[in-house]
Amino acid sequence: MFDVGQIILDVYVVEKYLGAGGAGEVFLVRRSLDNMRYAVKTVHSKKMNSTRLRQDLLREIRVTQSLGDHPHIVPSRFFRLIDGNLAVFSDYISGGTLHSWIRAGKIRSRDRLLDVAIQIAWGLDAAHSGGIIHKDIKPANILMERDGRARVADFGLIRGMTPAFCSPEQAAEEELTPATDLWSWALVVMNMWFGTGKWILGPQAPVALEYLSRSEWPCGPAPNALMELLSRCLDRHPENRPATALEIAETLRTLYVDLGSGPYPRPDPPELTASSTGRSGPARCRSIVDGRSFADPRQLLDEIFHKVNASTIDLESLVPELHHIPDTFVDDLHAYLFIEDILHRISAEGDPDWLYLLALTLKRKALILFDSGDAKSAALTHGQCRDVLKELILWHDRADLWMDLATQYIDITFCHLHLAQFDTARDSIEQARRAADKTPESHRNEQYYLDYLMMLGNQGIIAAKTGDPDHALMIFKESLGLLDSVADRIDPVKLKKARAQAEFNCATHLQKIFRFEESVNHFLSALQFQTAIAADEEPNERVFLSSICMNLAVTLAELDRLDKAAFFFDRTRSILDDILAKSDHHYVIRKKALYYRNLGLFNHQRGRCEDAATAAREGIDLMTSVLEKRGSVEYASLLASLYQDFARYLEEMNRLDEAREAREQAERFDNGS
Repeated sequence: MFDVGQIILDVYVVEKYLGAGGAGEVFLVRRSLDNMRYAVKTVHSKKMNSTRLRQDLLREIRVTQSLGDHPHIVPSRFFRLIDGNLAVFSDYISGGTLHSWIRAGKIRSRDRLLDVAIQIAWGLDAAHSGGIIHKDIKPANILMERDGRARVADFGLIRGMTPAFCSPEQAAEEELTPATDLWSWALVVMNMWFGTGKWILGPQAPVALEYLSRSEWPCGPAPNALMELLSRCLDRHPENRPATALEIAETLRTLYVDLGSGPYPRPDPPELTASSTGRSGPARCRSIVDGRSFADPRQLLDEIFHKVNASTIDLESLVPELHHIPDTFVDDLHAYLFIEDILHRISAEGDPDWLYLLALTLKRKALILFDSGDAKSAALTHGQCRDVLKELILWHDRADLWMDLATQYIDITFCHLHLAQFDTARDSIEQARRAADKTPESHRNEQYYLDYLMMLGNQGIIAAKTGDPDHALMIFKESLGLLDSVADRIDPVKLKKARAQAEFNCATHLQKIFRFEESVNHFLSALQFQTAIAADEEPNERVFLSSICMNLAVTLAELDRLDKAAFFFDRTRSILDDILAKSDHHYVIRKKALYYRNLGLFNHQRGRCEDAATAAREGIDLMTSVLEKRGSVEYASLLASLYQDFARYLEEMNRLDEAREAREQAERFDNGS
């Protein structure tokens, strides 16, 4: 799929082809921003048409992301859609596979063998706790760190099994339970002990068990306790095998000590909770992403199945675990891909009702993609939705959809803004306004005016970013004027929210053109409206409240009202800390990093250079974690700014070597942004 040396997604350099599997290919890539390396598993678009395979892939991503810090799992960090193909970015483990270690004779001591066996069992226990059965445990799917840490990899990316390591129930194509992985685990241990396989098919392996007692193997004869454990794992009846992989690990750890090797050297893996594995039940969470929230895709599935008289279909069997956990949303993405598959077939005849459902599905899918950090794919999907809406308006006389079309242009604009593509964003927002103005007067309801205000806000932001500050201010003032003229048509709570946003937009623009006194007045108005809205602890509203407080603090600092500025900085931190205690969404982390940047500038202004450097370092650490775990390279510009500030503070403290390193990092991320 990729060529060595090719640059994908603007910043990932393909360094090496690592291999192929049934679903796609695997490549080693390096992110030019920070030289972070990932193993990228590509899944061809034709494979993604398989609902079952796609379900397994996305479910694996969700679980391994939630277990991302587990020491014995290779986590899937994030995913992107590239030319219709799914690309899953995982940690690159440089030590090779357990298979290569066995062939190279690196497993030649009893202690090391038991150590690796325990770690694999820990990794399997984590996977099973997350509802994942690996189905293909073998030495080639265990990756080794150079220090000997073992990590289980490749959960379900290649359907099927390896015959030499499969269980009897796999060979018979029966229903599988976690016990099938315990059989395969036992064969991996035997393979390590022998240094090779002594059987051809996994179900035949128990006959080789007795040979472990011989003294000719590199690790000597196997202890009786290990032989007994392996025998239990190789019971042909899955229910007779050990209850869990954790039980296996504990048994081996006791054996490790009993054999005189001393205390087992590795710490216990982190304790798993329901929230860490995504098994918290059917309750859904609202997303924190620039004030957006997501609908439950099951509602759309219900509507579709009722329309096609198939309401008896078991939705949970088609798209299980449709609740999402904060940060991944891969279950929702699978649901919308599944719905899209259905609707593309049904809407091929041009029925307007089905076309509208297709447009709605594409819009929701795009929002999920954007929240995953894939703004490019989100923009393309919003564009597909736009084209369907155009077809409905032009060929099916749906004049009521002009504002829907406008909001699609707004969403496309938002993606381009996020990607710093300001000229393209300006074209999109102009298209949005033209579409909105074509909405018949009879359809200009409350939602029309709220969407129109959002459009004006984006148009003003783009005008400011493209070097037209006077036009931007005129648009922001137009928003405030429009609110006054339509106040009686909007619900009072929604009106307050719209006023808070319009006042904030105007205030931030005045702040950027150094009209600070006027800016403070508008920020205070925004604060008054938003405080009432955010009183219910709704996360999205409180994130916006933190933005108002932070920008007000910065403006007050510019006016030398330092005590008041300090008060609003403290309030900003309190709000963000409260939100982050409940959700570690990347958008909130970015807000916290931006807070640290502004706090650093504030401390520097007060002559507290060391405190400023500490704040900048905190912000750098936060943004680096987002890049590592999500690949959100669109945040690189903030990281570059934090490094620039950090370098300046270090220079003033005469820490010149550190400052030089920080400037090099700033240049790297600035080029990437």
